[in-house]
Amino acid sequence: MTTTKTFDAIRLCTADVPAHDRIAMWREYYGRTVLRVEVEPHIGTDFACTLVSRVLPELQIVKAGMSPVFVARTSGLVADGDDKLTLVINLSG
Repeated sequence: MTTTKTFDAIRLCTADVPAHDRIAMWREYYGRTVLRVEVEPHIGTDFACTLVSRVLPELQIVKAGMSPVFVARTSGLVADGDDKLTLVINLSG
């Protein structure tokens, strides 16, 4: 992960992490900490993701490529009271 001063760009790529640690790292760092969601790879697929995130006041813009996953906000994660809106546009697949 690399952070720069311009709009606090965050780059994250699972290729930088050993295969057996990828989904755990993603769940803990990005899934639960940043997005506040649970992430589960589709059965029979290897998890992979590359993203660039830019954080602005009151707005976060993310461009990502990801293997097929199921994403959910569990009751435990909803209990945080966070009511931010997330818009996801799937460009392919």
